[in-house]
Amino acid sequence: MNPRASVSRSLSGLRGLVGEQLLVTGAQLLSGVGNLAFVFIAARVLAPRGFAHLVSFLALYLVVHMPTGSLSAASTLVPRRAPGLRRRLLIPVALLSVAVAASTPVTSSLLQLPPAMLILTAITVAAAPFLALERGPLHGFSMNGRVSLTLVVEPAVRLAVGIPLAAALGAVGGAAGVVVAGYAALGVAAVRRPGDPRGKWLARSDRDTSRHSMGGAFWWTAAAFLLLAVFQKQDVLFANRLLGALDAATFAAVVTLGGAAVLASVRVPLVLIPRAVQGSRKALGVALALAGGLGLGAVAMVAILPDIVTTIFPQYEQAADFAVAYMTAMALLAVSRVLAAYFSATGHPRAVTGLVGSAVALHVVLLVAMGNNAGGVVRATLIANLVLVILVTARAAIGWRDRSTPTPTDETRLGTAEMAVVTSQDPDEPGHRQHQRPDGDPHQDT
Repeated sequence: MNPRASVSRSLSGLRGLVGEQLLVTGAQLLSGVGNLAFVFIAARVLAPRGFAHLVSFLALYLVVHMPTGSLSAASTLVPRRAPGLRRRLLIPVALLSVAVAASTPVTSSLLQLPPAMLILTAITVAAAPFLALERGPLHGFSMNGRVSLTLVVEPAVRLAVGIPLAAALGAVGGAAGVVVAGYAALGVAAVRRPGDPRGKWLARSDRDTSRHSMGGAFWWTAAAFLLLAVFQKQDVLFANRLLGALDAATFAAVVTLGGAAVLASVRVPLVLIPRAVQGSRKALGVALALAGGLGLGAVAMVAILPDIVTTIFPQYEQAADFAVAYMTAMALLAVSRVLAAYFSATGHPRAVTGLVGSAVALHVVLLVAMGNNAGGVVRATLIANLVLVILVTARAAIGWRDRSTPTPTDETRLGTAEMAVVTSQDPDEPGHRQHQRPDGDPHQDT
């Protein structure tokens, strides 16, 4: 058995596809609850000023990790690209980390944060892309148990280490716990066992791995998911720029709730990608049902229980008026992310990038035209998300009409051909994997 082809097996058929999605999504939800518990406890441990500093640091931490999320998606689709990219990133990431640390005197004053927090941000920068490039191949080889472990270990360490440090050292101690938790997740993800299909951590690219593939499926997929992240967050930036203080704060409250809804399904597209490469349409149905169900659940919650919004944000009662519309937009975004992942994995990452880029541009136009108050920004975001899901669905429908079985096409041949390409007599049987090397010598693991 080729060690690169060995993949942890799921139960076959629909039951296995549902099980792996529920496993990872459950871990993501547990991680979210743990991180929320960390914030709530820190609010009681720290003085108001210290808590404000810690929340600002958590925002910086999120900003650092958001762009690297696109690397997770790309290395899920083409996991064999990850070792070479890690090697190439070592020096640039180290230099960027040093630059962030060196800028501390300026950024500390600008952001009104303790200098130690900016040093901790620099330490975070050093790890963020490598965590993404570990989780991606774990998804790509369907090592879902390990993915789940990396997700739950982070809030566990935040609570076990960060809270005591916050109590002893203040906000800087809490921030240090957050960074230690991130490195703990990286450590769990990076462990290799004999026969691990991911290969060595810094292995050079195989001789049959073309450099040109880095500009193919891998980078187009990375670009698509980076644009999806921009698409999700740009309304906040425009709101802060275009709206008055109260409207901007009201919209921020709505976004906080919507962001939580999106976070619940953020791993669903990554679990889907390797199954989509297999050609499994059942996997797409499972992913759409889960992402759509979570989104609809969030919409129903704020529609049926609008007091939840005012309970969480009592000073921004108007946020309740926009919560349903914004939650609907985020539910549509969750569906778009699933379709984008499936579409990329079945041969059209460039087209996906173009569609998402068009939606980003449309969203900007709508925000400028309609963003004179919080309600206008919400409506602009809802319209843009509706257009995006229609565009991606329409393009996917064209692909389904043109071929009876979804398979990678020439557009992604350089990227997906170098992944342990998965096929099956029954594409919905996750346990049967055939791996085709570029030299045409197939080898099979069952």
